[in-house]
Amino acid sequence: METTLELIDENAFLDVLPATEYIPDHYRVNIANRLAFHAEDWIDWLAFVNSGTYCSEWMIIDLHKFKKSVGKEKLVPGVFVVSEQVPKLVHSEDMSETLDLYSYWASYNVPYFEDIREKTGFDRMDK
Repeated sequence: METTLELIDENAFLDVLPATEYIPDHYRVNIANRLAFHAEDWIDWLAFVNSGTYCSEWMIIDLHKFKKSVGKEKLVPGVFVVSEQVPKLVHSEDMSETLDLYSYWASYNVPYFEDIREKTGFDRMDK
């Protein structure tokens, strides 16, 4: 699942790659969906040649690892991974523990990770 992230800091647009140097997101998403076996693979495929033309937060459920979690008290690591991408920067982390703790992941088109918040300009909105 994906939600779009806005680039508030116009300087971030300077890092967008020219059209001749990237693979558009819709192709990278389809490639990732077809070739990835785990969430980490999916993120690697999506991050490949990140143009920065479409900034997103991706929420990935690894169904292979989810099956291993069924009947257990907690999700096994790697079941739920969040990845955010902006021009020249991709940040991904396993958020399975957070999903276990709160039973949901709130996503409001606002970057979660601090480095992505800084790159997009959202960090300056908090102050």
